[in-house]
Amino acid sequence: KEEKPFHFTNKDYRGLFQNDTLRWQLPSEFKRVYRDKLWRKGAPPVSLSPDDVQFVIDRYDDGIYLTDQFLGEVFKTIENKDLLKNTIVIITAEHGEEFGEHGYMAHYDIFDPEIHTPLIINIPGIPKRRVKEQVATVDILPTVFEALGISANTEIDGKSFLTYLKKNGLPENFRPYAFIERTPLMETLMVDSSNIKDELLGDFLMNDGINHFRDVGIRTDKWKLIYRESRQIQEKYSWWRRLSGDKTPIPEFELYNLSD
Repeated sequence: KEEKPFHFTNKDYRGLFQNDTLRWQLPSEFKRVYRDKLWRKGAPPVSLSPDDVQFVIDRYDDGIYLTDQFLGEVFKTIENKDLLKNTIVIITAEHGEEFGEHGYMAHYDIFDPEIHTPLIINIPGIPKRRVKEQVATVDILPTVFEALGISANTEIDGKSFLTYLKKNGLPENFRPYAFIERTPLMETLMVDSSNIKDELLGDFLMNDGINHFRDVGIRTDKWKLIYRESRQIQEKYSWWRRLSGDKTPIPEFELYNLSD
């Protein structure tokens, strides 16, 4: 397998990232390139062109493509060893990515592109179906415990949805609320704290270590409310706002109708 597959990427691309084609392990690589090329060199705010955005999306799609090949080999091995009939397979993700939907790139917030992650579960003997009702990642562990017949010795977050998978899907009120928290803020991950040359970032890291800045949210299947506890901190320290020159005030609350 190629380390840097170009299955979707336009090899004739000529733009901001043309001399650094980005490894397929985006977007951490994207942040590194953007940071090193622009932020640390004190460059003025830069807007990504449509070609730049498409290039980043294509590199991400190449990563998905390569991951799919790896998973295919894993499943083939399991099947060849006649283990699939006795194996629970769960595929999920830590987070998703933004590609300009809210004015920035990478996983920087708790909007749905970041938190509405895939969840694919294959349990032998249970019919395949799509479940549209909301669940949370904390529900996965108790579901696995029940499927394996394991009793937890201590109270755990989440609740099993195994019974509903065996029937006709989840009831509408299975997970009426999902709670989301964003901490630490992305700024913490953007620098090597042992070699801080940026006074603003150093100031942020010191304050964040004491206060643990965060945003929180709550989501139903139709509505989502975000409370920006850290809005003033973001307005002062945000690496993305600093790169882009965006000075728009951040609201305290954001309410979204997910149906629309």
